[in-house]
Amino acid sequence: MSEIEILNKRVEYLDEELETYKNPGTIPLRLVLKYPLRHNSQPVEDPEAGEEELGSLLPKRKKRKTMPFSQLLTNEKSLQELREAEEKAERAAIQKRLARDAEKAQKQEAQRQKKEEKERLKAEKQHTKGTKKKKI
Repeated sequence: MSEIEILNKRVEYLDEELETYKNPGTIPLRLVLKYPLRHNSQPVEDPEAGEEELGSLLPKRKKRKTMPFSQLLTNEKSLQELREAEEKAERAAIQKRLARDAEKAQKQEAQRQKKEEKERLKAEKQHTKGTKKKKI
Protein backbone atom coordinates (compact mmCIF):
# COMPACT_ATOMS: atom_id res chain seq x y z
CA MET A 1 0.00 0.00 0.00
CA SER A 2 1.16 3.43 -0.75
CA GLU A 3 1.47 6.13 1.83
CA ILE A 4 -1.52 8.00 0.35
CA GLU A 5 -3.79 4.95 0.72
CA ILE A 6 -2.66 4.47 4.30
CA LEU A 7 -3.32 8.12 5.09
CA ASN A 8 -6.73 7.98 3.36
CA LYS A 9 -7.73 4.94 5.44
CA ARG A 10 -6.52 6.70 8.57
CA VAL A 11 -8.59 9.79 7.66
CA GLU A 12 -11.66 7.62 7.04
CA TYR A 13 -11.14 5.84 10.36
CA LEU A 14 -10.76 9.11 12.23
CA ASP A 15 -13.83 10.61 10.49
CA GLU A 16 -15.94 7.64 11.59
CA GLU A 17 -14.65 7.92 15.12
CA LEU A 18 -15.27 11.66 15.18
CA GLU A 19 -18.82 11.16 13.90
CA THR A 20 -19.37 8.62 16.66
CA TYR A 21 -18.33 11.07 19.35
CA LYS A 22 -20.22 14.03 17.85
CA ASN A 23 -23.56 12.25 17.39
CA PRO A 24 -23.68 9.14 19.57
CA GLY A 25 -27.44 8.64 19.11
CA THR A 26 -27.56 8.87 15.31
CA ILE A 27 -24.69 6.72 14.15
CA PRO A 28 -25.08 3.36 12.38
CA LEU A 29 -25.07 0.27 14.56
CA ARG A 30 -21.91 -1.11 12.96
CA LEU A 31 -20.01 1.97 14.12
CA VAL A 32 -21.47 1.74 17.61
CA LEU A 33 -20.16 -1.77 17.95
CA LYS A 34 -16.87 -0.78 16.40
CA TYR A 35 -16.23 2.31 18.55
CA PRO A 36 -17.84 2.12 21.98
CA LEU A 37 -18.00 5.46 23.79
CA ARG A 38 -15.57 6.03 26.59
CA HIS A 39 -17.06 6.84 29.96
CA ASN A 40 -15.42 9.49 32.06
CA SER A 41 -13.69 7.76 34.91
CA GLN A 42 -13.77 9.03 38.47
CA PRO A 43 -10.84 11.31 39.27
CA VAL A 44 -7.97 9.50 40.90
CA GLU A 45 -7.60 10.48 44.53
CA ASP A 46 -4.38 12.27 45.29
CA PRO A 47 -2.83 10.78 48.45
CA GLU A 48 -1.69 14.26 49.45
CA ALA A 49 -5.15 15.80 49.00
CA GLY A 50 -6.61 17.29 52.14
CA GLU A 51 -10.06 16.60 53.55
CA GLU A 52 -11.47 19.76 51.96
CA GLU A 53 -10.27 18.80 48.49
CA LEU A 54 -11.44 15.23 48.96
CA GLY A 55 -14.87 16.43 50.06
CA SER A 56 -15.21 18.57 46.96
CA LEU A 57 -14.36 15.63 44.69
CA LEU A 58 -16.94 13.27 46.18
CA PRO A 59 -20.60 13.79 45.29
CA LYS A 60 -22.63 15.37 48.05
CA ARG A 61 -25.10 13.13 49.83
CA LYS A 62 -28.71 14.12 49.58
CA LYS A 63 -30.49 15.03 52.77
CA ARG A 64 -32.89 12.38 53.96
CA LYS A 65 -36.55 13.22 53.83
CA THR A 66 -37.46 10.52 56.31
CA MET A 67 -36.58 10.30 59.96
CA PRO A 68 -34.20 7.63 61.22
CA PHE A 69 -35.90 4.86 63.15
CA SER A 70 -33.91 5.62 66.31
CA GLN A 71 -35.22 9.17 66.28
CA LEU A 72 -38.76 7.86 66.01
CA LEU A 73 -38.31 5.72 69.08
CA THR A 74 -36.67 8.33 71.27
CA ASN A 75 -38.09 11.64 70.17
CA GLU A 76 -41.46 12.50 71.75
CA LYS A 77 -42.04 15.33 69.30
CA SER A 78 -41.64 12.95 66.36
CA LEU A 79 -44.11 10.55 67.92
CA GLN A 80 -46.64 13.35 68.33
CA GLU A 81 -46.13 14.45 64.71
CA LEU A 82 -46.73 10.90 63.51
CA ARG A 83 -49.92 10.65 65.55
CA GLU A 84 -51.16 13.97 64.16
CA ALA A 85 -50.38 12.89 60.61
CA GLU A 86 -52.25 9.63 61.18
CA GLU A 87 -55.27 11.45 62.61
CA LYS A 88 -55.24 13.91 59.70
CA ALA A 89 -55.18 11.05 57.19
CA GLU A 90 -58.04 9.34 59.03
CA ARG A 91 -60.13 12.54 59.02
CA ALA A 92 -59.49 12.98 55.30
CA ALA A 93 -60.58 9.38 54.65
CA ILE A 94 -63.78 9.92 56.66
CA GLN A 95 -64.54 13.12 54.76
CA LYS A 96 -64.02 11.37 51.44
CA ARG A 97 -66.27 8.50 52.54
CA LEU A 98 -69.01 10.93 53.63
CA ALA A 99 -68.76 12.87 50.37
CA ARG A 100 -68.93 9.63 48.39
CA ASP A 101 -71.96 8.45 50.38
CA ALA A 102 -73.71 11.80 49.90
CA GLU A 103 -73.04 11.68 46.17
CA LYS A 104 -74.32 8.11 46.01
CA ALA A 105 -77.50 9.07 47.88
CA GLN A 106 -77.99 12.05 45.56
CA LYS A 107 -77.66 9.82 42.50
CA GLN A 108 -80.12 7.31 43.96
CA GLU A 109 -82.60 10.10 44.68
CA ALA A 110 -82.23 11.41 41.12
CA GLN A 111 -82.82 7.91 39.74
CA ARG A 112 -85.86 7.45 41.98
CA GLN A 113 -87.33 10.76 40.83
CA LYS A 114 -86.67 9.88 37.21
CA LYS A 115 -88.35 6.51 37.67
CA GLU A 116 -91.37 8.13 39.34
CA GLU A 117 -91.60 10.65 36.50
CA LYS A 118 -91.56 7.83 33.93
CA GLU A 119 -94.27 5.95 35.83
CA ARG A 120 -96.39 9.10 36.11
CA LEU A 121 -96.05 9.79 32.37
CA LYS A 122 -96.87 6.16 31.59
CA ALA A 123 -99.95 6.27 33.81
CA GLU A 124 -101.02 9.57 32.26
CA LYS A 125 -100.58 8.12 28.79
CA GLN A 126 -102.68 5.07 29.67
CA HIS A 127 -105.31 7.31 31.25
CA THR A 128 -105.57 9.42 28.10
CA LYS A 129 -105.86 6.29 25.92
CA GLY A 130 -108.65 4.99 28.14
CA THR A 131 -110.61 8.25 27.97
CA LYS A 132 -110.30 8.42 24.18
CA LYS A 133 -111.74 4.91 23.84
CA LYS A 134 -114.71 5.84 26.05
CA LYS A 135 -115.48 8.89 23.92
CA ILE A 136 -115.65 6.86 20.72
